[in-house]
Amino acid sequence: MMRQIEAEAARMLPAIEAEAARMLPEIETKDARRNAEMLREGGVDDDPRPPERGPVPPLTALGSNGGPSWMGADEWEKRLAAYRLQGRSPSDIRRVAEHLERRGPREPWTAAQQIDRAKSVGHVARVEYLSPEDEARALAPGAGGLPDARLERVRDRLLVVTPLGWVNPRSRTAYRAGIYSFVLRGTGYNEAATRSGRFTPGALLRLRREPDNPHDANALAVYAERDRNKAGYVPTGQAKRLAPLVDGGADLVAVSTRGSGAGSDDVTPHVLVCERALYDHLTRSR
Repeated sequence: MMRQIEAEAARMLPAIEAEAARMLPEIETKDARRNAEMLREGGVDDDPRPPERGPVPPLTALGSNGGPSWMGADEWEKRLAAYRLQGRSPSDIRRVAEHLERRGPREPWTAAQQIDRAKSVGHVARVEYLSPEDEARALAPGAGGLPDARLERVRDRLLVVTPLGWVNPRSRTAYRAGIYSFVLRGTGYNEAATRSGRFTPGALLRLRREPDNPHDANALAVYAERDRNKAGYVPTGQAKRLAPLVDGGADLVAVSTRGSGAGSDDVTPHVLVCERALYDHLTRSR
């Protein structure tokens, strides 16, 4: 019986490998799209566009190391180790190398392409935000000591909008203007609250100090406005700046700038915190 099973497996293996090779381009393309979606907020590290389908010239040879001729030896060795770890056969790896050889290296997207892609899916590309230098100028104090800025809806989120452009919600320097903007941390440990709470752009949130938190004496928990359970925490760096303000009795406003409604946790909440006077200024009517 075992010999029959082994013989049948050996007979079927070429067909299985051929089918895997046939599906590989589609799998790589889907994986690249998924990768780009997850990394969009931190910039595009891979090109989610499918390779162009034109006439494929006959392959003459691969590189001397058995990988695509255009790929560096170190990168191919890393891929090769990963493929072997996945249990891919030598013939399957050869087909992958041939596919990569035909496809060629992916060219990085231009800024215009990144913006077009972001618009098409309703997001904001990183290249659309102000540079740190321009951001510092845009948030400089104006009349009354407040920056010339507003909190406005841009596609799927609220952004601090200035005459010079949009402030990056992951800015590392906007706190100098009294604007603390961040992605909520620890939501994986508080999924129920993240799902039940309302975190749509513009939803007000609550901050609560946890001075006895064993992991961080500056800990600041974040709650949806009407939820008793915390959804997550202010990141450590921002908590270090905000905790003294909360302890000192500052009148702070916390608002969701990107997130999902109650019953959904599709988007990890993005939060903006500032003093009430600044919040009223940012949300003033025209």
